[in-house]
Amino acid sequence: MALVACPDCFRQISDAAPTCIGCGRPMGTSLSQSLPNYAQSPQSLSSLSSLSQPPTGVTVVTPHPRSAVPVVVAAALVALAAAGGVFAWRAWVLTAEARSAPAALRLGDVGVLHSLDGLPTVMLFDSREDFDAASRANAQKDDAAYKQLVRSRATFAPAGTKAREVEAVLQGGIRVQLVDGPRPGVTGWTFSSCLQPK
Repeated sequence: MALVACPDCFRQISDAAPTCIGCGRPMGTSLSQSLPNYAQSPQSLSSLSSLSQPPTGVTVVTPHPRSAVPVVVAAALVALAAAGGVFAWRAWVLTAEARSAPAALRLGDVGVLHSLDGLPTVMLFDSREDFDAASRANAQKDDAAYKQLVRSRATFAPAGTKAREVEAVLQGGIRVQLVDGPRPGVTGWTFSSCLQPK
Protein backbone atom coordinates (compact mmCIF):
# COMPACT_ATOMS: atom_id res chain seq x y z
CA MET A 1 0.00 0.00 0.00
CA ALA A 2 1.49 3.35 -1.08
CA LEU A 3 0.73 6.95 -0.15
CA VAL A 4 -0.47 9.34 -2.83
CA ALA A 5 -1.36 13.05 -2.78
CA CYS A 6 -4.97 14.09 -3.24
CA PRO A 7 -5.22 16.23 -6.40
CA ASP A 8 -7.49 18.74 -4.62
CA CYS A 9 -6.07 19.22 -1.13
CA PHE A 10 -2.64 17.52 -1.57
CA ARG A 11 -3.09 15.54 1.62
CA GLN A 12 -1.19 12.23 1.74
CA ILE A 13 -3.66 9.32 1.67
CA SER A 14 -3.57 5.61 0.93
CA ASP A 15 -3.89 4.65 -2.72
CA ALA A 16 -6.51 2.08 -1.67
CA ALA A 17 -8.79 4.68 0.01
CA PRO A 18 -12.05 5.23 -1.86
CA THR A 19 -12.21 8.94 -0.91
CA CYS A 20 -9.81 11.58 0.41
CA ILE A 21 -10.03 11.84 4.20
CA GLY A 22 -9.24 15.59 4.01
CA CYS A 23 -11.65 16.91 1.39
CA GLY A 24 -13.87 13.93 0.55
CA ARG A 25 -12.88 13.74 -3.12
CA PRO A 26 -13.50 10.29 -4.59
CA MET A 27 -10.20 8.67 -5.43
CA GLY A 28 -9.45 6.49 -8.42
CA THR A 29 -11.53 8.63 -10.78
CA SER A 30 -10.62 11.62 -12.86
CA LEU A 31 -11.75 15.09 -11.88
CA SER A 32 -14.39 15.23 -14.63
CA GLN A 33 -15.88 11.94 -13.47
CA SER A 34 -15.97 13.03 -9.82
CA LEU A 35 -17.91 16.26 -10.47
CA PRO A 36 -21.61 16.08 -11.29
CA ASN A 37 -22.76 17.15 -14.74
CA TYR A 38 -24.43 20.48 -13.97
CA ALA A 39 -25.62 21.02 -17.51
CA GLN A 40 -27.76 17.88 -17.37
CA SER A 41 -28.85 18.24 -13.76
CA PRO A 42 -29.60 21.83 -12.64
CA GLN A 43 -30.84 20.51 -9.30
CA SER A 44 -27.33 19.47 -8.43
CA LEU A 45 -26.27 23.12 -8.38
CA SER A 46 -27.42 23.20 -4.80
CA SER A 47 -24.55 20.86 -3.99
CA LEU A 48 -22.13 23.68 -4.89
CA SER A 49 -22.99 25.44 -1.64
CA SER A 50 -20.91 22.81 0.12
CA LEU A 51 -17.89 23.99 -1.92
CA SER A 52 -18.13 27.47 -0.40
CA GLN A 53 -17.13 26.04 2.98
CA PRO A 54 -13.64 24.63 3.49
CA PRO A 55 -13.42 20.86 3.93
CA THR A 56 -13.09 19.46 7.40
CA GLY A 57 -9.55 19.74 8.74
CA VAL A 58 -8.46 22.41 6.21
CA THR A 59 -7.48 25.82 7.57
CA VAL A 60 -8.08 28.71 5.21
CA VAL A 61 -5.71 31.64 5.67
CA THR A 62 -6.94 34.96 4.34
CA PRO A 63 -4.23 37.54 3.65
CA HIS A 64 -4.44 40.77 5.60
CA PRO A 65 -4.23 44.05 3.70
CA ARG A 66 -0.75 45.53 3.86
CA SER A 67 -0.23 48.44 6.18
CA ALA A 68 1.87 51.52 5.40
CA VAL A 69 3.08 51.77 9.02
CA PRO A 70 6.21 49.58 8.58
CA VAL A 71 7.26 51.60 5.53
CA VAL A 72 6.79 54.89 7.39
CA VAL A 73 8.69 53.59 10.43
CA ALA A 74 11.54 52.36 8.22
CA ALA A 75 11.71 55.72 6.42
CA ALA A 76 11.78 57.55 9.76
CA LEU A 77 14.60 55.33 11.01
CA VAL A 78 16.61 55.93 7.84
CA ALA A 79 16.08 59.70 8.19
CA LEU A 80 17.16 59.61 11.84
CA ALA A 81 20.25 57.60 10.97
CA ALA A 82 21.15 60.08 8.21
CA ALA A 83 20.63 63.06 10.52
CA GLY A 84 22.72 61.39 13.22
CA GLY A 85 25.46 60.76 10.68
CA VAL A 86 25.45 64.42 9.62
CA PHE A 87 25.62 65.60 13.25
CA ALA A 88 28.41 63.14 14.05
CA TRP A 89 30.39 64.25 11.00
CA ARG A 90 29.93 67.94 11.91
CA ALA A 91 31.02 67.29 15.51
CA TRP A 92 34.09 65.44 14.23
CA VAL A 93 34.96 68.35 11.89
CA LEU A 94 34.54 70.91 14.69
CA THR A 95 36.66 68.80 17.01
CA ALA A 96 39.36 68.48 14.35
CA GLU A 97 39.28 72.25 13.78
CA ALA A 98 39.55 72.86 17.52
CA ARG A 99 42.53 70.49 17.74
CA SER A 100 44.31 72.24 14.89
CA ALA A 101 43.53 75.78 16.14
CA PRO A 102 46.11 77.39 18.39
CA ALA A 103 45.35 77.27 22.09
CA ALA A 104 43.47 80.33 23.34
CA LEU A 105 45.29 82.73 25.60
CA ARG A 106 43.94 83.57 29.01
CA LEU A 107 44.26 86.75 31.00
CA GLY A 108 47.90 87.16 32.05
CA ASP A 109 49.30 84.82 29.39
CA VAL A 110 52.11 86.02 27.15
CA GLY A 111 51.68 85.70 23.40
CA VAL A 112 53.09 87.13 20.20
CA LEU A 113 51.54 90.08 18.31
CA HIS A 114 50.55 89.37 14.70
CA SER A 115 49.10 91.82 12.21
CA LEU A 116 45.69 90.95 10.78
CA ASP A 117 46.66 92.14 7.31
CA GLY A 118 50.19 90.76 7.27
CA LEU A 119 51.68 94.22 7.93
CA PRO A 120 54.95 94.55 9.83
CA THR A 121 53.27 96.44 12.70
CA VAL A 122 50.25 96.04 15.01
CA MET A 123 48.11 99.02 16.07
CA LEU A 124 47.64 99.65 19.79
CA PHE A 125 44.98 102.23 20.71
CA ASP A 126 45.43 104.34 23.82
CA SER A 127 41.97 103.66 25.31
CA ARG A 128 39.09 101.25 24.90
CA GLU A 129 36.88 104.10 23.62
CA ASP A 130 39.40 104.86 20.85
CA PHE A 131 39.57 101.15 19.95
CA ASP A 132 35.72 100.90 19.86
CA ALA A 133 35.46 104.08 17.73
CA ALA A 134 38.08 102.77 15.29
CA SER A 135 36.27 99.40 15.11
CA ARG A 136 32.94 101.10 14.34
CA ALA A 137 34.52 103.39 11.70
CA ASN A 138 36.18 100.39 10.07
CA ALA A 139 32.93 98.37 10.10
CA GLN A 140 31.02 101.31 8.57
CA LYS A 141 33.71 101.73 5.90
CA ASP A 142 34.33 105.31 7.09
CA ASP A 143 37.95 105.55 5.94
CA ALA A 144 38.43 109.20 6.89
CA ALA A 145 37.35 108.72 10.51
CA TYR A 146 39.33 105.48 10.78
CA LYS A 147 42.53 107.05 9.43
CA GLN A 148 42.12 110.06 11.74
CA LEU A 149 41.81 107.78 14.79
CA VAL A 150 44.80 105.69 13.72
CA ARG A 151 47.00 108.80 13.19
CA SER A 152 46.03 110.53 16.43
CA ARG A 153 45.24 107.71 18.92
CA ALA A 154 47.26 104.65 17.97
CA THR A 155 50.80 103.55 18.59
CA PHE A 156 52.46 100.78 16.66
CA ALA A 157 54.35 97.73 17.86
CA PRO A 158 56.39 95.51 15.56
CA ALA A 159 54.74 92.22 14.62
CA GLY A 160 56.36 89.38 16.55
CA THR A 161 56.63 91.45 19.76
CA LYS A 162 55.79 89.50 22.91
CA ALA A 163 52.84 90.92 24.85
CA ARG A 164 50.80 89.97 27.91
CA GLU A 165 46.98 90.05 27.83
CA VAL A 166 45.92 92.43 30.61
CA GLU A 167 42.19 92.99 29.97
CA ALA A 168 39.57 91.62 27.56
CA VAL A 169 36.08 92.68 26.43
CA LEU A 170 33.34 90.70 24.71
CA GLN A 171 33.54 92.62 21.43
CA GLY A 172 36.90 91.06 20.56
CA GLY A 173 39.16 93.76 21.95
CA ILE A 174 41.97 93.16 24.43
CA ARG A 175 44.40 95.39 26.29
CA VAL A 176 47.96 94.16 26.07
CA GLN A 177 51.20 95.13 27.73
CA LEU A 178 54.35 94.82 25.66
CA VAL A 179 56.89 92.49 27.26
CA ASP A 180 59.81 93.04 24.89
CA GLY A 181 60.60 95.02 21.79
CA PRO A 182 61.52 98.68 21.51
CA ARG A 183 59.02 99.84 24.19
CA PRO A 184 58.45 97.24 26.93
CA GLY A 185 55.74 98.12 29.47
CA VAL A 186 53.58 100.12 27.01
CA THR A 187 49.90 99.12 27.06
CA GLY A 188 47.26 99.48 24.37
CA TRP A 189 44.03 98.06 22.94
CA THR A 190 43.98 95.81 19.89
CA PHE A 191 41.95 92.97 18.39
CA SER A 192 42.05 89.69 20.35
CA SER A 193 43.04 87.84 17.18
CA CYS A 194 46.24 89.91 17.00
CA LEU A 195 47.65 88.19 20.12
CA GLN A 196 48.45 84.56 19.42
CA PRO A 197 50.21 81.88 21.44
CA LYS A 198 53.98 81.68 21.11
